[in-house]
Amino acid sequence: MTDKIIAIQADPISQLKPKSDSSLFIASEFCKAGYKVFFYTPSDLTVTHDDVFAAKGNFVTVDFDNYKSEYFLLSQDVVDLKYVHIVMIRQDPPFNINYVTNCYMLQRLKKYGTIIVNDPTGILAHSEKMSVYQFPDFIPPSLITANFNELVTAFIKKQGEVIIKPLYWFGGQFIEKIIDIHSGRKQIENALNNYGHVIIQKFLPDVYGGDKRVVLIDGKVAAVMKRIPAQGSFIANLVAGGKAARTELTLREKYIAGVVGEYLKKHGILFAGLDMISEYLIEINVTSPTGLVAINKLYGINLAKKIVSMLIKRTKK
Repeated sequence: MTDKIIAIQADPISQLKPKSDSSLFIASEFCKAGYKVFFYTPSDLTVTHDDVFAAKGNFVTVDFDNYKSEYFLLSQDVVDLKYVHIVMIRQDPPFNINYVTNCYMLQRLKKYGTIIVNDPTGILAHSEKMSVYQFPDFIPPSLITANFNELVTAFIKKQGEVIIKPLYWFGGQFIEKIIDIHSGRKQIENALNNYGHVIIQKFLPDVYGGDKRVVLIDGKVAAVMKRIPAQGSFIANLVAGGKAARTELTLREKYIAGVVGEYLKKHGILFAGLDMISEYLIEINVTSPTGLVAINKLYGINLAKKIVSMLIKRTKK
């Protein structure tokens, strides 16, 4: 196979939102660069004992105009991923056993020289809500647990208001605020019963004015935007009703982003999103970072083009 092919592993293309989806935006730039774009879902990948990486999906063309993507399905096909130039892992969490298994499958593809972004080994090693623990000086007081024990009780009594969230979901889903240990007991028990391990973190009131999403490309800060929660909410994610606004990084935030970006690049995480509140690092998004369309609207910056340029250069090394 001599064609230049980019394979994008994502949720079903029919479920992607043309007005906001970063994967479609990236795909449109690959089309402009002369690549054939192939979309498939993780469940449509089969790997054989003799390393056939058979992905069943669709070749597509994607246009991006006036802040909206439009895609056209071409042929349905089965492609051996050994023969594509680049594979992008872009499906949304939850980061469950299916996600983990898919990363294990794609790890075997690396020996054939295919560029995989983000590196499946890096994704496996950097759970989005736990990986911030690599940087204890940058994060707010927090703990991870699967038990409602005396440490949880003592932590909440000391910190006051906290938030509790499952470790492996995304988009601000199932995050709750605990006012105090007495009124929040049932919330904590329900979260542990429903999700197993959770993270409990000091509540940062500044989130009402917005958090910051920092986009890292090739280890460097490419752009930053503020995400402002809807009235009465503390969930800033755009998919949860937050609104994007212009902002800048403080000196401390620039330092945090620089340290984390350099670390992620060493681990094959070339496209990431950092979430910050009150100069604290809250989360490192490595599975399917978003926000490219919103940033394009805010600043006129085409980060999709920057990502594509970065990846094409890597194919020539």
